[in-house]
Amino acid sequence: MEKQRQSNFELLRIILMIAIPIYHLMLYGGMNNLPYNQLTVPSLLICSGSAIVADYAFMALSAYFLLDVKNKPVISRFLKLAIQVLFIYLLKMLVLRMVLHIDGTNVLFEAFLVEGSWWFIYVYFIILIIYPFFNKVIFTCHVSVICRICIVLGIFFVLNGITYNVNLFNDLLCFVFTYFVIGYLKRNNFKTYFGLKNKKITLISIYIVGYIITFLTCLYVKWPEVLNNNDLSSEIIRRIVGKYSFIQFVMGVAVFLLFRSITIKTNKWINDIAKNTFYVFLLHETVMAIYWCNDKLKIVDDVVPYKDVFSLVGWSFIYIVSSFVFAYMIRKVYELLLNKTVSNGIRWICEGSFIKKIESQYSKILQDKEV
Repeated sequence: MEKQRQSNFELLRIILMIAIPIYHLMLYGGMNNLPYNQLTVPSLLICSGSAIVADYAFMALSAYFLLDVKNKPVISRFLKLAIQVLFIYLLKMLVLRMVLHIDGTNVLFEAFLVEGSWWFIYVYFIILIIYPFFNKVIFTCHVSVICRICIVLGIFFVLNGITYNVNLFNDLLCFVFTYFVIGYLKRNNFKTYFGLKNKKITLISIYIVGYIITFLTCLYVKWPEVLNNNDLSSEIIRRIVGKYSFIQFVMGVAVFLLFRSITIKTNKWINDIAKNTFYVFLLHETVMAIYWCNDKLKIVDDVVPYKDVFSLVGWSFIYIVSSFVFAYMIRKVYELLLNKTVSNGIRWICEGSFIKKIESQYSKILQDKEV
């Protein structure tokens, strides 16, 4: 029987999965790399508090539920996700390579449309294997030890934000840092956040202040004749709103904590729409590729594809809706054709003695109680 979904978190998933594709629409389209123009302000308004904030809110949400896992199979969860991701990846490659004929020679297409935001799912796979060990540390060590671990991880995280050396290890560090911060907050019953009382108004204020600081800083460095160097201003913005940004982390966790504190009566519409968010996350760049290959939504020869703000908003709306529709269609195909077979296959695999021994060890780790 499927576990009852909490509509407050499901609504959060929907909002975050609207923010991420729109941000990528600006980022992949090169909006922030262009000199100051009539769409610089709306582009920065979107980028200052959307996708990277959403990434950390998603990490916090994932950590929150994994920290509550007790006596639940680890391997079967991993295998189910792996097969689901493999299905989506093969579909993605089918569309990109065979339908749209993106052959790997276009560096821009490869970096954004083929690789894109999949870094998150690669890291999540690693987390799914090692999270029981994190839980053991979080729930058996004194809370002061967890605090010190968070500080050490935070220092390396901030350094990554300065150097911006993008690789799998540093991506993993982002998730591990977030995981231990949520673990620390859980050990303190989510009473405070950075020393402030964990109240709705406090969390909203943290997000608003972080958003304003981010936006004004980005706008300042982009403003004509401030730096007189578009490449430099773009690089600064990349660090401010990039995936190793500490301020984006703070805002993202605040957003998660805010929705955690909100009570929403179970809503079937919200819960049903939220089921598509995983597919939207992994396929929205494929939808973007379809538009790009039809000369839509991309900058050509430094010419912005939007005439004005209304055009930008309109195309963003069309892109989001089409991403959700495409995700819904693919989810239904998977559920109708593969889900039952995959579940039976995973059940058969996990009944083997070797997997049972591994699950038994995981179970012992997850049963550890708080000190």
